[in-house]
Amino acid sequence: MNKDTSLKIKAWMVLQEITPASLASELGVSRQMVSAWLRGKSDSRRIAEHLIGKGCPRAYFRGTKYEEVRAA
Repeated sequence: MNKDTSLKIKAWMVLQEITPASLASELGVSRQMVSAWLRGKSDSRRIAEHLIGKGCPRAYFRGTKYEEVRAA
């Protein structure tokens, strides 16, 4: 994921009051995993699906490997 995409997703999370820790807890993964994903250092289709399911704009994922994910 590129920096622009990451910033859009992080900003959306802030507006929705979703922290990396709360997202990690919901998914049963570590906070470090979520942070690594947000920095583009880790792959997790599951995180992308979960965020889209929570209402994160699908447009934010255009041009990424997560473009075709379904909402969880």
